[in-house]
Amino acid sequence: MDLDLGGRVYVVSGGTHRLGFAAARELVAEGARVAISGRDAAAAAAAAAELGGPAHAAGVAADNAAPGVGDTLTGAGVRATRRRAGQHRRAATGNCPEHP
Repeated sequence: MDLDLGGRVYVVSGGTHRLGFAAARELVAEGARVAISGRDAAAAAAAAAELGGPAHAAGVAADNAAPGVGDTLTGAGVRATRRRAGQHRRAATGNCPEHP
């Protein structure tokens, strides 16, 4: 199935294990790039490498309960893809009909 995700970036919190990793793997398989988070830096780096490395995924150590974690993850996605924050924010939150 082609979900037309090429060129999009998604933030997947908890993306280093189980369901989060499976979701990130499917996004990458459909052409998206992902910024994944996990509590452990080594696990985040290993998961990003398994997803294809810097060309497809960035791994970030983050506690999802921490204040400001959304900004941390969005920043990682922007740095990993060298996109402007506005473009990444739209991609991270899903499809925005006003800005196709």
